[in-house]
Amino acid sequence: MRSSVVLFTLAASVAGYINCPAGQIPYGDTCAAAPAGTFSVGGLPYATNCPAGTFSSAVGATSPNTCTDCAPGTYSLTGSASCTACSAGTYSYGATSLCTNCPAGTSSIATGAKSSETCVPCSPGSYSLIGSSTCTQCASGSFSTGGQSACTNCVAGTFSAIPGASKPEMCKPCAAGSYALAGSATCTQCGSGTYATGGASTCSSCPSGTSSSAVGATSFATCQFCPPGTYAFVGSSSCTQCVAGLYSTGGQNSCTNCPSGTASSIAGATNLSACVLCRPGLYSYSGSATCTPCAAGTYSTGGQNQCTLCPSGTSSQEKQATSKKSCALCATGTYAYSGSPTCTPCGAGQVAGPGQVQCYSK
Repeated sequence: MRSSVVLFTLAASVAGYINCPAGQIPYGDTCAAAPAGTFSVGGLPYATNCPAGTFSSAVGATSPNTCTDCAPGTYSLTGSASCTACSAGTYSYGATSLCTNCPAGTSSIATGAKSSETCVPCSPGSYSLIGSSTCTQCASGSFSTGGQSACTNCVAGTFSAIPGASKPEMCKPCAAGSYALAGSATCTQCGSGTYATGGASTCSSCPSGTSSSAVGATSFATCQFCPPGTYAFVGSSSCTQCVAGLYSTGGQNSCTNCPSGTASSIAGATNLSACVLCRPGLYSYSGSATCTPCAAGTYSTGGQNQCTLCPSGTSSQEKQATSKKSCALCATGTYAYSGSPTCTPCGAGQVAGPGQVQCYSK
């Protein structure tokens, strides 16, 4: 038997083809029967396909009348010798090239379904996508009231540990001291530095200046004010001691710097009185743990944020000088800029009187 595929694909452009009778087509120098799924009216070099949604099992068919509509529950492509049953999750009313999907939220286990009535709505606690053969159970943290294309998440602040939940009431509020995001199967305990009063979508942070070491805290009352000498940022599990040079009177989100001209070597200082004025000959910036000695050429009378420069024309080699008296006038033949530890001799051919800032030519 010659291949029907070869017969079906015979080119129509071959010159001098044989004029075959109805039901046959040329094949080389002879005629052959038109394959199943096709028909030939004769006198043409090719067979004609049965339309999609029809079929013909006959070999050597002579007219389109042999192409029979596919029965309900089946479908066919063009040139088909038989119809194919619709798969589960689909249906057909017949004479179609494609089965129709069951809508989302329904399913059908039947093969060869003949109508949409076989697409049954999903029961509560389940869902389905379009063209489904079965419905899928909702995961924990979600629910479905039935006939849905997707399960609905439990709202934030609630949870459901039960797969296949069928109503929103099955999403229970989180207990105090815990929280849940939308679609949660369980509630999560609040960490230290936070609290929740119940049914919360997130835990609230303890305010700055307070802290809480408790895990699963249920109220703001667990956030204790930081004692003097300490501080805390928002959501802190403990208060942090102030470093030397700073102090806190309590309940603060940061420690306060000792003023410039003062210093404190005490860690955890509780008030301004811990910041002691720098003695003469010393200085300090804001927030200093110690006072710094003045360099040569400068002096401080005490409580200063910087040392004062000796005036121009004077100098002082004394470190940690306590008054302007340490700044001595430059001798004749020397000069000095402000803040100089020594006076500089004039160059050759130059002179300067006492207390000069520069030398002059003779």
